[in-house]
Amino acid sequence: MADDLVDKCAQLIITNEEDEVVEFNTSHDQTVNDKVKLSLVGKLQSVRPYNFNALKNTMNQVWALSKKAIFREIENNMFIIQFFHWKDKEKVLNGRPWCFDQYLILLQELDPSVQPNDIQMKTSPFWVRIYNLPFDCRTKEHVTIPESKLGEVLEVEDDIIGWDRSMRARVMLDTYKPLRRLQKIRNKKGETCWVEFKYERLPFFCYKCGIMGHTERDCQTEEDEGEEKGRQWEAWLKASPRKGLANREEEIQHLTKAKKALVFHTKQADLGKRGKTLCNE
Repeated sequence: MADDLVDKCAQLIITNEEDEVVEFNTSHDQTVNDKVKLSLVGKLQSVRPYNFNALKNTMNQVWALSKKAIFREIENNMFIIQFFHWKDKEKVLNGRPWCFDQYLILLQELDPSVQPNDIQMKTSPFWVRIYNLPFDCRTKEHVTIPESKLGEVLEVEDDIIGWDRSMRARVMLDTYKPLRRLQKIRNKKGETCWVEFKYERLPFFCYKCGIMGHTERDCQTEEDEGEEKGRQWEAWLKASPRKGLANREEEIQHLTKAKKALVFHTKQADLGKRGKTLCNE
């Protein structure tokens, strides 16, 4: 839209009056500043039309805020969400990703100086699981390396034991890029192998091109002439709820109760008398 406006201006014969620069005063209105601080800009990543009233009513119910949020539509199929308490805004931001009718809702902070036509919305945080990591490559540092290929790593889940089926990290994904399915890695022996990714709370995505926001029926990707690739992305990319997570956390809490650290005692020939401490205070 911003480029369209620039092109339109370039084709017009601008009058002297139109070309005159209008200055805004530099005074600051605290009420306006407070409203901006408690606002988010949002967009439903969908190529199909949707019921805006249904979206705002549904999300207010799902979020269960201390005071109902106000939604207002603006340009480029975007909308502003006005909150009235900082805790409500943080609850919504920290709870991402959110979906409406199985389509992703993109949310980001509102830049007060930007024009609506210049807003770019294409990222959202997701919890991504990585499977089939070598047993000696399961520290936070190890998990961060392949996960960073997906986007900015915001958080890596603590796992003291490290023997779960997968490791988890919260990653800021570019939702207009195909979902990454696999990643080739090199283990500590110098051998190459594959790990795979799965995504929690994944919205609608296309099994043909791997991009969120549409299904195969609405996909605009053109296949090479005479080449039938078929589905390259499938439902196995969706991670099911973490069953038994609460029980595992309770087990670790019981083991570490009244202790400063969880310690594994090995033979003296391997690590000496003190053993190996896997977690610090």
